[in-house]
Amino acid sequence: DPDYVDATQADLPTAEYDGATVTTVVGDGSPLALHTPMEYLDVRVSDAWEWSIPGDWTGFVYGVAGEGTVDGSEFGEGDVFTVTDATAVDLRTESDLRAVAVAGRPHDEPIQQRGPFVL
Repeated sequence: DPDYVDATQADLPTAEYDGATVTTVVGDGSPLALHTPMEYLDVRVSDAWEWSIPGDWTGFVYGVAGEGTVDGSEFGEGDVFTVTDATAVDLRTESDLRAVAVAGRPHDEPIQQRGPFVL
């Protein structure tokens, strides 16, 4: 059944690591949940951070601001790094890098777009 949950930034769990601050928008500890397991993270990297992904999930990292590397490839604002068969992704920067990391279990269904939503 359709549902809706409203959450402010203060409601979202934020973890401090050596080299990164990670806010969980959807995933472990978040008040927001979907019917299909997934993770949506707002990541601010100041040095290095490793993102762990379950082996059967796929996802992407989107560059919001700054520059650095993702798994050794240059990465910055507007860039997308797709994750299809990795279980860990390494983000590094010498200044600051903000990114969104999104992953989930594939539906293994054909994508059908209808109006403002995708089935």
